[in-house]
Amino acid sequence: MLFGLTGSAGTGKTTLAKRVAEDLGIEYMPASVSETARKHGFNSVGVLNLQDRIKLQEKLLEDHVEMICRANRPLIVDRTPIDFIGYMMGELDMHSHMRLTPEEIAWVEDYKRLCLETTVKLYDYVFILSQLDSYEIKETRPADNRAYQTHTQLIMQGCTSEIHGRLNYMVIRNQDLHTREEILHNTLVQRMDDISKERASSAHIH
Repeated sequence: MLFGLTGSAGTGKTTLAKRVAEDLGIEYMPASVSETARKHGFNSVGVLNLQDRIKLQEKLLEDHVEMICRANRPLIVDRTPIDFIGYMMGELDMHSHMRLTPEEIAWVEDYKRLCLETTVKLYDYVFILSQLDSYEIKETRPADNRAYQTHTQLIMQGCTSEIHGRLNYMVIRNQDLHTREEILHNTLVQRMDDISKERASSAHIH
């Protein structure tokens, strides 16, 4: 059982994932983009040309899949491949074709599809956290640019239309931490209970 939180920077993914994991006694895995980027020689919130951004995005997905496949279950993660789509697409604009080759543009499209398919294949439930009214500035986060946060947030939320009917997901719009925690806690308990019943029923049939 693998559960993931998605949302633009500063939406409270890490805080919420840690709290719920502790409440339920399940595994929590941080999926730090900045740490993965540093490991591969990049600054994830620095100024990158699109070619370097593509290289970084490729490493982010590869490392993410490797980490979650090694981890114990049930597991909750504070980012999903849907976040990676937001980071990649957030760097593109109307004139990106002037800075990318046709092959690179095709790669970006393929990357989006791969991220979505990976999410559907590996995750059992994804929770999209809405933006908060306040933004805590940190060295490892993008600058306090509300327009950029909204841009990436809308991209991530838009991705749900492409996985609709294929993966369980929920948009959590409430900003109160305790309410978010209660929603996530109750949903995971119900989902884990449903999965246990399904497995027991399947074992009985066989």
